[in-house]
Amino acid sequence: MGVITLTFQAPLNESLQIGDMVYYTPTSTVGGFLTGGIKIQMGTVVTIPSRFIITCNIDDNTDRPGENDFIFFSKDNLANMASILGYFADVTLENNSTLKAELFSVGSEFSESSK
Repeated sequence: MGVITLTFQAPLNESLQIGDMVYYTPTSTVGGFLTGGIKIQMGTVVTIPSRFIITCNIDDNTDRPGENDFIFFSKDNLANMASILGYFADVTLENNSTLKAELFSVGSEFSESSK
């Protein structure tokens, strides 16, 4: 397994983390619109040395992305769940500012897992 370094002209998405899976798709212009083709898995993010550069694992048999290919990533659902697990939650909200602050709203989403 090799490692590939990808350099971008724009800053990376702030939610990109080490361990996220990186993909690419070759692009082409159809009817004046840029479209993607098949999704090709590169590998996991190894390092993020700057806001414009990432290094990823890549299988030796995987074609390298081209200059105009669309690069995207996905999160591991096991590590990045956005819902509450279990039967209760304990939340503490703290304001360490010395200025007056007002909490407008607090909300949650849940689904009953068993009866």
